[in-house]
Amino acid sequence: MKAFSVASLASLCLAVALNASEVITCKSPDGKFALRHVHAEQQPYAGDTAIIEVATGKTVQPLDSNWEIGELKLLWSRDSQRVSYFADNTHFTDAGGCSTRVFFRNGSAFNEIKLPELPSPQPPSKAATESDKKTNRRVEPMDWLKTGDLVLENQMREKDVDKKNGYMSCGGDGAQASFDVALFRYRDGRPLLALCKAGEPEVEEENSVYSYLSFFELGADGKMREITRWMFQDVAEREHDAELTQGKEWEFVLPRKGKTILVRAPKTKKILHKFTWNGEKFEREKR
Repeated sequence: MKAFSVASLASLCLAVALNASEVITCKSPDGKFALRHVHAEQQPYAGDTAIIEVATGKTVQPLDSNWEIGELKLLWSRDSQRVSYFADNTHFTDAGGCSTRVFFRNGSAFNEIKLPELPSPQPPSKAATESDKKTNRRVEPMDWLKTGDLVLENQMREKDVDKKNGYMSCGGDGAQASFDVALFRYRDGRPLLALCKAGEPEVEEENSVYSYLSFFELGADGKMREITRWMFQDVAEREHDAELTQGKEWEFVLPRKGKTILVRAPKTKKILHKFTWNGEKFEREKR
């Protein structure tokens, strides 16, 4: 078996799989195999994941069962003879987990290879002590090298998950920006996710400015898609652009409870705007 290299890579990824029915992704380079996830169309959206044979739809390697909302992926080697499976639902479930498994292909069969023991990364410098904050280890496959080595990202993250209120906060590690996530819902129950992240990962946590805000909603294909339209209709987008141009970038604060997003001045922390979700749009609170 080839040696495994541990790489320290800077990445920030929110891959939310709120799929409906059956979804097939991550085909092997030779097109013969893929990842299939089949789950319920109603909450908690749990389901089964497996590697399948594309031509027949036959399951050749079961992976996870009763898997809830989270990130799933297969990472194939260029010759389709090796594959790593990554599953992570720690962002959205208290009882969730993060795992990486590796398989070597033998014809149409997949033999699992146990990962060697990896050194534990240093925990965040300001490890949480509150009961609702946890430190989570994440080992994610990043690339198969031509030599056959697998590059892994091995990191420790501090997270604060409030499943009841649909809120999660994940601290940065010096190379990766901190980010917060809040769950809103349309009146018909469809999810709307707000993702807010800091712009400068190298800045100490208390000085980080959460200046980037993105929204994701459920698309026709059953996946969460980023919304490209401006969500704060009561304030023109050009006003936000002007603030950025003048070096007065906005700072966004997502609600742990409630439905109101605050917009503050980064330095003074003065509240510039309040936007409250009404089930259809964000309405600005009049001052």
